[in-house]
Amino acid sequence: MKKMVKRSIAFFLSLALAIPLFGCNSKASKNSSSSGKTTLTFLTLSDWPDEGLSTVIKEYEKENPNVAVKLETYSADQLSQIIEVKLGTKSDKYDVVSVDAPKVAAYTQRGYLLPMDKYFTADEKKQLTNTSVATGSWQGKFMAPPMDSSSQLLFYNKDLLKAAGVAFPSSDVSKRMTYEEVLADAEKVQKAVDPKGNKGIYGFMLEQVNMPYQVDALPNSLGGKCIGSDGFAVDGVINTTPWIKAMTFYSDLFNKYKVSGKGIGANNVGNYFRSGKVAFLVGGTWNVTEAKINFGYTLNPYFKDGKPATPTDSWHFAIAKNSKHADEAAKFIKYMSIGKGADRWFELDGNVPSKVSLLTSIQTDKKYKSSPQSAYRLAAYEEMHAANPRPVTPGYSEWEDVMKNTFEDIRNGEAPAAALNKAVSQINTAMTKYKK
Repeated sequence: MKKMVKRSIAFFLSLALAIPLFGCNSKASKNSSSSGKTTLTFLTLSDWPDEGLSTVIKEYEKENPNVAVKLETYSADQLSQIIEVKLGTKSDKYDVVSVDAPKVAAYTQRGYLLPMDKYFTADEKKQLTNTSVATGSWQGKFMAPPMDSSSQLLFYNKDLLKAAGVAFPSSDVSKRMTYEEVLADAEKVQKAVDPKGNKGIYGFMLEQVNMPYQVDALPNSLGGKCIGSDGFAVDGVINTTPWIKAMTFYSDLFNKYKVSGKGIGANNVGNYFRSGKVAFLVGGTWNVTEAKINFGYTLNPYFKDGKPATPTDSWHFAIAKNSKHADEAAKFIKYMSIGKGADRWFELDGNVPSKVSLLTSIQTDKKYKSSPQSAYRLAAYEEMHAANPRPVTPGYSEWEDVMKNTFEDIRNGEAPAAALNKAVSQINTAMTKYKK
């Protein structure tokens, strides 16, 4: 996520003139311009599988012939800028907006979004996971239901483990591995298959090696929080014992035990695993289809003195504050988040869902008992029992930037306590503008 800062009106307008440079892709159904229809403009990602989203939208339009949904799509980075431009200048030309979960609070604070409590009853909210409702809310208001979610699994290279005589992890939910156990096995594998350290094989890596989405799970497993209850405080939060202990473990992976490699970016770690260079990887469910090596997977690890905490959350739907069609937008969002659209989206796109009935069916349906579909069963279990979202704060972009640099400093050898105290000072300064 790029750092969010306040911009002048002049900058907003100059950026608006440059919109064609961002590669906007505007699509609508053939009947979207027909007389009598309400057209909903959906500002969203270009990264979604086009056929899947278009299919769900066409099905919605068929059931609601008086509504047409027009897509205006951008890449993730471009979308953040466009939202600042269009919603920041109070444009009334957008109705539905895709919002990354940790930005819900910031966009609410800026006045970009319309609360959705009047559109979702308490029982309807219960059709979604508690975690997704919490991350889609700010200061007691429900702002954005989820489109879907995400999860992480512990992947392992069967050939490397077999060569080292290390037993494969169990996928039994009652036998979840601890980080300590993974580290011990990682050391054994690395020493057995790359004793001289000249083959570039690592025992254990986090796929998003310095990204809060994944690294936060370490302190969270030990009971550490990422942000204070007010959504701003970090002193006495990220510089506490759970954080220092977790970050010491994180540092040791690179500097003491050397089972994790320095200088490998988050965009490349997965490739190392998929090319047979990593024994254990905490990574996203997408590795199930992308990895061509002989591998297995199980539940995300946790600390032996802590509790399971598995990274989660994804993109949410919101109503643009100045939409002229808020009621129609809310109806479409309900269809996509708790209605038939959510079921079809999971079927076509395959991301881990946030709809409770879908998660329950995944855990009980026989087709999810064997590989590779069993990855969904484990991910669904994590979503319902160990979901660990990113912090809810208007200053998430600033918080994330500081923490990414902090994790990078720690993995390069800086003392965890000193690095975390430095982060507290930097985040406190960044949060000041949100408290005015």
